Amino acid sequence: MLTGTWSSSDYAKLGALEYCAKQSQYTLMGQPIDQSVSSTTLNAYSNSYRMKNYTHTNYNIVPVTTTYPSHTALFQCKSKLYTLEGMAESEQISREMVHAITKDFKAGVLLKEIDPKVKNSSLKTDDIIIKVNGVRIEYVTEISTALDKNIRKTTPVTIIRDSKIKTIEVNVQDSTAFLKALNQDVIARICTKNETSLTTTAKPGGPSVVASSSSSASPKNEAPDAFKTACTTVSNFLNKN
Repeated sequence: MLTGTWSSSDYAKLGALEYCAKQSQYTLMGQPIDQSVSSTTLNAYSNSYRMKNYTHTNYNIVPVTTTYPSHTALFQCKSKLYTLEGMAESEQISREMVHAITKDFKAGVLLKEIDPKVKNSSLKTDDIIIKVNGVRIEYVTEISTALDKNIRKTTPVTIIRDSKIKTIEVNVQDSTAFLKALNQDVIARICTKNETSLTTTAKPGGPSVVASSSSSASPKNEAPDAFKTACTTVSNFLNKN
């Protein structure tokens, strides 16, 4: 069980960042999936006392729940990141909600926010992306992979808008600098949570890979050596590139 400053989610993110940094690439990842497991046991105890000539004993049973944290991060290592112009905040939308329209039992990507800096964006808030460049999309990370297959200024994007399927042309932009800044922000927040425990302070694609973690924090809330090494590896890569 994690009892220190760092969470299981931090370990999953850091594992993904370190894996890609060793390949001299940036990390594109979604929010780690919580796969924590809980178990409940019954603890029994009793206490006795005497009253007059009788001994009275009380029995109590108390349920105790223990949670074993575990997170999995789906990520990609990218030398360059190409994205759809206007995309800001997005999330996966369940296949049950999409299937009613697509009839293919697959999920999609819901656009929760459009970048306000992009004027006249082809994409709109609440659009659901289901295809990019002819490739079926279920996860945000798959959008970049689809764009890598045919890099050009615009690309066809199939969306669900107002409960109808339509295909539009969307501008493609190079977001590598944004991805690097995002990696720097993540590593800074994770590796500087307890500066007295870490010797390194961070400054601010290929097939999908999974990084999992259920590690425990070291005694006295000190970062494990592997954690420190990972922070150093990622920081050095980001500072040099």
